[in-house]
Amino acid sequence: MTTGPPPAPSSQSVGAIPLDRLLADQPPVLDVGANLDQVRKGRRVVFLDDDPTGTQTIADLPVLTSWTVADLQWALQQPTTGFFVLTNTRSLSEADAAERNRQVVDALHQAATLEQVPYVIASRSDSTLRGYFPLETDVLVEELRDYFTLERHGHVGILAVTAGAEGRGAGGALLRAAEAWARDRGFQTLTINVFSGNHHARAVYEHFGFEEDTVKYIKRI
Repeated sequence: MTTGPPPAPSSQSVGAIPLDRLLADQPPVLDVGANLDQVRKGRRVVFLDDDPTGTQTIADLPVLTSWTVADLQWALQQPTTGFFVLTNTRSLSEADAAERNRQVVDALHQAATLEQVPYVIASRSDSTLRGYFPLETDVLVEELRDYFTLERHGHVGILAVTAGAEGRGAGGALLRAAEAWARDRGFQTLTINVFSGNHHARAVYEHFGFEEDTVKYIKRI
């Protein structure tokens, strides 16, 4: 058997590949009709990440490595749609990981109350080598409570269907699934947010038994 030096790289593979060439054979970008101003006026998405890998795939979002009330207030004040909290829970014991999630949720609730900014939590407790799923999500469900009554409840963060699925019962099926999920966990109520001008969505929710509760007022200054 004889060996020799590796072949020289092809000249065609040297240098950066233009983005348009890289995406030339891919489907066109899907316009989901998201209005960034409306997103920023809505709930902030708070990602709780059990290791640093999730933050390596994002740009232009704050990443917190501590979660004091002041830290979280600062993050909620930023003109972004969300932020990451690096909990690093996969390095902890099971009991400590659960307690850290409780600490973050408690501080986040205090910060959001002070800033008057609603939020929704997305848990990235998905580390395959050493993670605590579903422990961490179970803890979050236990800790999240109604702002006024402190009652545990289910909440539908976002309900969306494609244009092709509208009018075919997809939204109703999702609502029924959410209600079953909440009932299985012993919740007495299920909540969902909707823009006041979205009359179609409001009619659907009322058809499925939802009632109007709190009303949020906004003044442009």
